[in-house]
Amino acid sequence: MKFYKDAVRASTKEEIAKPFGWRDKISYGLGDFGCNMSFALNAQLMAFWTQYMGLSLTVWGILILCLKIWDAVNDPIMGGLMDFIKPKPGQSKFKPWIFWGSFVLIFTGALCFIPIKDAPLALKIVICIVGYLLWDMSYTIVNVPYGSMNSVITSNSSERSQLSTWRSIGALIAQVIILILIPILIFDSNNVILGERLIIIGITLGVIGLISFQVLLRGTIERVQVDYETQRKEHKYNYFKSIGAFFTNRSAVSLTVSSIFQLLALAFMQNLSTIFIQIALPGMAKFSGVITLLGFLPAFFFVPFIKQIVEKFGKKEASTWPLLCGGVAGIILLCLPIESFSTGVGMFLWVLSAFFVGLGIAVNSMVTWAMVADCIDAQELQTGKREEGVVYATYSLGRKLAQGFGASLVSLLLIFTTYDPQIDVNLQVEGTAGQVRILLGIVYIVTFMVQFFVLLFGYDLNKKKVAEMEAKLGRANEVKPTEEFND
Repeated sequence: MKFYKDAVRASTKEEIAKPFGWRDKISYGLGDFGCNMSFALNAQLMAFWTQYMGLSLTVWGILILCLKIWDAVNDPIMGGLMDFIKPKPGQSKFKPWIFWGSFVLIFTGALCFIPIKDAPLALKIVICIVGYLLWDMSYTIVNVPYGSMNSVITSNSSERSQLSTWRSIGALIAQVIILILIPILIFDSNNVILGERLIIIGITLGVIGLISFQVLLRGTIERVQVDYETQRKEHKYNYFKSIGAFFTNRSAVSLTVSSIFQLLALAFMQNLSTIFIQIALPGMAKFSGVITLLGFLPAFFFVPFIKQIVEKFGKKEASTWPLLCGGVAGIILLCLPIESFSTGVGMFLWVLSAFFVGLGIAVNSMVTWAMVADCIDAQELQTGKREEGVVYATYSLGRKLAQGFGASLVSLLLIFTTYDPQIDVNLQVEGTAGQVRILLGIVYIVTFMVQFFVLLFGYDLNKKKVAEMEAKLGRANEVKPTEEFND
C-alpha cells in the first residue's frame, strides 16, 4: 500500500543531506499536537466519572491509581519492543508504530467517556477500566516512538532544543484549544457538567490527531543514522540489562524525578482549578479554561527566545532557576485571600498565582524533551548501545506514575476537605473554596522545591558536558572530549 509505504519509509541520502529547518520543526510539533488532542482530554476524566457518572472520590482515586500504574508499566514494555524488533529494510524504526497506532487512537480516546450514568456501579467500573486500558495501549504505541524520534532527527544540541520547543508549542496549542473550548461545551449555566457530550468530542479530536500524525510521518527527516544491526551483533539485546543501565544514568534518573514532581503539580492545577472556580465563581465554569489559560502566557512569551536562551545558558541551567517562581505561586495561594472575588482582589491573585506557575515551568517544558535526547546519548556513551525506546519509555514510566499518583492524590486529599462531588457545586459547605486553595498552595511549594533541588544537584548534563558528549560520540566538533567521558 503506497500510502503506508510513503509514511513509514526511512529517510533517503538526499533527504538526510538537507539542512535542519522549518519543515522538521513544524512536522515534529504537530506530533505532540496530535498526542494532546487525545491526552489533554483526560483532564475531564475526574469531573466525568465523579460528577456525571457518580463514582465517589475514594472509588475514583483507587481506580485511576491502578490504571495509571499499568499505564506506566506499559511504556517500558513498548520501548523494549521497539528496540528489540528489527525495522524492515527501507523502513524507519519509529514510524510504523505511529502510523498504525494513530488509527486506533481515534476510537479509544472516546471509550473513556461512554455515558451510562444509570448503569449499576459494577458495570461503570468495568467500562471505566476497559475503556482506559484500550486508550492507554493505543496512546503508548504512538507516543513512545514519537518521543524517541527527537534523538534521530538531529544530533545538534541547539536543534534538539528547537525540536523540543516546537513539540511543546504543539502540545500548548492543543491544550489551549481544549482548555478553552471543552468547558464551554460541557458545562451549563449552573456549572453542571453535560457528560454525554464528551464521547462525541473524543472521536472528533481523534480524527484531528490522525491528520496531525500523518503530517509528522511525512515531514520529519531522520538524520542520525544508527547501525542497529551491528550493535545487535556486538551487544546481545537484554531488556532488563537495558533498564538497569537507565537507573545508573544519573542525568536520566534526575530528569525523571524532576518531571514526576512537575506533573504532580500540574495534575493538582488542572483538577483543583476547575473545582475551585465551580465553587467560588457561580456560572463561570464555562470559562474556567480561559482563566487557567493565563498561566500559559509565559510559555508563549519565551518561545521566540528559547534557542538564544539555551545557547547562552544551557538546557539544565535555563530549566532550573525559574522553578523558584512555582514556590512563589504556592505562597500566594497559601497566604492570601483568594476567595474575595467580590472586590476583584481574589481573581487578580488567582491569575497571578497561575502566571507564576507558568513562569516557573515555561523554559523547562520547552527543553525537557531535548534533555531526554541528551540522556539517550549519555546512555549510548555509557553502554555502547543506542536504545532510544528503553530510555524514553523508562523516563515516560516515571511521568505516567506521576500522572497516576497525581490524579489519585487529588481525589484522596480532597476527602480531607469539605468538598463533595455528589452535592451541587452551588451548595458546597461554606469555606470549601478556601480549603481547596490552601491544598493547592501546599502542593505547589513542595513540588516546585523538589524539582529545583533535583535538577540543581542531580542532573549533571550541563552546557559544557553536553558539548563534550557530542564530540565524544563523533556528532559534533565544538570541543575536545575530556577524560570524564573516556572511562
